[in-house]
Amino acid sequence: MVNASGVVVCGRGLVGLSTAIYCRLAGYQVTVLDRVDPGSRRQASFGNAGTLAIYGNPPIPAPGLIWQVPGMLANKDSPLSLKMTPHLLRMTPWLLQLLRACPAEKNEASAAALGVLLNSAIDAYGIIWEKAGIRVGDDLLRHEGSLYLYSSPKTFAGSEREVRLRRESGIRVEELNKEQIKELEPNLAPVYHKGLFFPDAMNVTDPGRLTQRLDALFQELGGRVHYGHAAKLEPLQQGGVKVHLSEGSPIEGKRVVVACGAHSKTLSDSLGEHIPLDTERGYHIRFPGEPPIRRPVGWADIGFYMTPMDGGLRTAGTVELGGLDAPS
Repeated sequence: MVNASGVVVCGRGLVGLSTAIYCRLAGYQVTVLDRVDPGSRRQASFGNAGTLAIYGNPPIPAPGLIWQVPGMLANKDSPLSLKMTPHLLRMTPWLLQLLRACPAEKNEASAAALGVLLNSAIDAYGIIWEKAGIRVGDDLLRHEGSLYLYSSPKTFAGSEREVRLRRESGIRVEELNKEQIKELEPNLAPVYHKGLFFPDAMNVTDPGRLTQRLDALFQELGGRVHYGHAAKLEPLQQGGVKVHLSEGSPIEGKRVVVACGAHSKTLSDSLGEHIPLDTERGYHIRFPGEPPIRRPVGWADIGFYMTPMDGGLRTAGTVELGGLDAPS
């Protein structure tokens, strides 16, 4: 039995480490639990698109989504794919809850709540970035805004609702014509109609390295790391929680933070908290060389992103609903 006495954070990615650092700054004894080191290719925090998307408050469940899904599944260039596996049947309850969240009233309530969180994200991150010696404009963190492109008047008109939801949450959005887009990103082929520019957005040039910097700060602050995979949570009668591992002795803590991404559902289920959470598996491709763009650029029609990063251009945005255990 390992007695962590204070807070146990399950997950050593960006969310888990940020939470752990704040807990240390508040005076808690903190142990972070994970089976891999930060920056590992097995972490979602390694392979993401690198955007600090503070403009991302419009939820995916939106009015009309149900009518868009068949077309996306039929299009091989669509960002959405479903694997015909037994998992698809198991995730049916989740899909039904997703559809129930699509009506306008629920969609707008979710957008407003997300807007509140996102509006404070940069300031909250800024506190720990400063302590980790990370500055905006250095080789790891850039503030160049983010750009969405639309191929036609029809697709641009389809963004009106999301623009309204963003502006209602105080998120700055600028509408750009072709000439303004070319001025921002002269290397883009002019296959676009119009665009949206989010001037307050930032991007990271190496998400894995950012995670490593936060991990180093956490340990400098006296935080502890324990290697293992959390398999089950057990509340203790005397207070606190026991974290059972897939191998080795369990860990006890007065409080436990679950920050395991898609793996979090297994732990919440063990407490009887059945959160409607499923796996969104993402992939990226890196094109080596000097990136031809200065900022993240999204092709809004099909949901793809391009982000300039160390050593090349990263493209991301595909979504595969295939479960945790499917091969990559």
